[in-house]
Amino acid sequence: MTENSLTTKDVKVSYGQHESLHGVTLDFPKNQITALMGPSGCGKSTFLRCLNRSNDLLPDVTVSGEIEFEQQDIYGPKVNVVALRTQIGMVYQQPTPFPFSIYENVIFSQRMIGLHDRQKADEIVERSLRQAAIWDEVKDRLQRSAQSLSGGQQQRVCLASVLAGAPEVILLDEPTSALDPIASAKIEGTLLSLKDSYTIVIVTHNLQQASRISDQTAFLLNGDLVEADATKTIFMTPREQATSDYLNGKFG
Repeated sequence: MTENSLTTKDVKVSYGQHESLHGVTLDFPKNQITALMGPSGCGKSTFLRCLNRSNDLLPDVTVSGEIEFEQQDIYGPKVNVVALRTQIGMVYQQPTPFPFSIYENVIFSQRMIGLHDRQKADEIVERSLRQAAIWDEVKDRLQRSAQSLSGGQQQRVCLASVLAGAPEVILLDEPTSALDPIASAKIEGTLLSLKDSYTIVIVTHNLQQASRISDQTAFLLNGDLVEADATKTIFMTPREQATSDYLNGKFG
């Protein structure tokens, strides 16, 4: 039986009076990559942000339903949201490194919780950059500004900063949408190498990307989860006509 890292049940999200997500129930298997796909405005990113309570940062947002992580509802009153966002880390669409050195970007979250041991910090930085497949490219310039790097390198440094917190789940919101094909391929290869150690959820508009790297694919449309299944099943024999139409380019 497959173990799940995250489970969601009847998750609804409203912005003011407008309900944008209409009750999504989905399991995220441990050590697998789940792709969330669908046309713009279908609720993919809204749903992703629910998974580590990033929607809390937006005004006038209401979330209902259940999201369970480590046998606890993450919207429960006793949840430490800062700790949750370390355990379920987020990499955003646009690379957003701080105006610090590469080294300080990676270790930033650990500094915030009181890490001052230089040897320990060095170990975390190297481990995280290696996991993000960028150590060899930056090891000799760790004190240079992270903002001086290319877009693809910045995105991998942002991924390394999430990995530094030793998360269990990594969320990625269209992490390659602003990157060229070579940089995108490096990100994809990195994610494939990480799934043995982490559960990964990726929002993507790129159908080829979803088919290449994900184990499970969920198709959302107009705030509803149309269907979710093994990626091969979704792409080869989808149950729903809407899924087939989307995959065949009839809309989206």
